[in-house]
Amino acid sequence: MRRRLDKVLDGIIEQHRAAASDGDDGVGEDGARFVDVLLKFEKDGTLTTDLVKALLVDMFVAGTDMSATTVEWAMPEMIRNPSKLNKAQEEGWILGRDPEYWNDAEKFIRKRFEESSHDFQGSNLEYMPFGAGRRICPGVLFGLANVEILLAMLLFHFDCKMPNGMKHDELDMTEAFGATVNRKHHLCLIPIVKRPLCACV
Repeated sequence: MRRRLDKVLDGIIEQHRAAASDGDDGVGEDGARFVDVLLKFEKDGTLTTDLVKALLVDMFVAGTDMSATTVEWAMPEMIRNPSKLNKAQEEGWILGRDPEYWNDAEKFIRKRFEESSHDFQGSNLEYMPFGAGRRICPGVLFGLANVEILLAMLLFHFDCKMPNGMKHDELDMTEAFGATVNRKHHLCLIPIVKRPLCACV
C-alpha cells in the first residue's frame, strides 16, 4: 500500500514541478496551491521530499474517516470503564438543566433571555445548550463536533451491554494498522434503548 501511495504522491509532485518549470507560479484563483507552497519550501531546503509527501498524506487522510474511527475507539473505552460511562451519561443529562443557571429548564421561558446581561454570541454557560461556545459554528471544529455529537447521542439514548455474558475487561482492543488506526474487529454491543429519540425531538 505504501508503494502505491508513494507512486501517487510522486505523480502529484512531478506534475506540479513540471508546471512550475513551464512558468506556472503556483497561484490559482483562490491563492497559492498547497502542493506548490510545499515545493517552494523544499526548494529552499526547509522541507525534504519525504516531508512534503507526509504533509500531503496528512491533508488527504485527515478528512476521510477520522470521526468515525474516533467514535469507534471511544465507545469501547467507555464500555470498559462503566463508572466513566455512567458519569458521562449523567453529565449529558444534567447539561442545560443545572438549577444554578436554569429554573424549569424543560420549559421555554422567553423572559429569561430578554433580561440576561450576557451576549448570546459568547461562551457563557447559560447559552451552551442553545449553540454558544464551541458549537456556535459547525465549521469551526467540524470533525470534533461529529465525534462529540455521535458519542453523546449514543450515551444519552442507549445503555450498551456486552454480548454472550462477556465482561468489560474482555473487550478486544486489537488495532489494525493502515492509513488510520482502526479496530481489528468491529465493535459488537447489545444496545438497550434508554431514552427513545422521538421523546427528545
